Amino acid sequence: MRQPTVMWSVIVVLLSVCLGAAVTPTSVPNVGQVDVNVDPNLSVFWACPPGSSTMVKGPFTDVPGLSLSLTTSGNPVLVLINMTLHGVSGAGFYLDFVIDGVPQSNDRMAWQTSADSEIELFSLQRVYAVAAAAHTFSAKMSCQNELLVYRAWLTVYELPPVKAR
Repeated sequence: MRQPTVMWSVIVVLLSVCLGAAVTPTSVPNVGQVDVNVDPNLSVFWACPPGSSTMVKGPFTDVPGLSLSLTTSGNPVLVLINMTLHGVSGAGFYLDFVIDGVPQSNDRMAWQTSADSEIELFSLQRVYAVAAAAHTFSAKMSCQNELLVYRAWLTVYELPPVKAR
């Protein structure tokens, strides 16, 4: 009677080890994040310099403090930005991600505020192919009218390699 109990114990232990190995990540996630204007009272802000009232594409200004460096192993990266902002009625902006000093203008996103009394949330996510190397990621904005950025964060996550089947 004792032998089947030992055998089942061995089977359970082996199954647990196999399942544990199957769900255990093989490496630590490669991610970086930077926050700017972290103030729960929204008393700190960055005023984006206004351009033309017709919202031409430029001049573009670096978002202060919204830059980070990450060394990648050559996998694609997921770049995310979130901003809490306020603009007078009709204010708007263009936003470009910037990788290693090069604006990703083909992925430019435009935003128009809705009403003068609202604080709005802007969010943008894109995946980019990058070589294995140290990279710098940031954002640039071109603004129309008065636009205040209260909070922003930039996150860059190197995606894990895709295993061939």
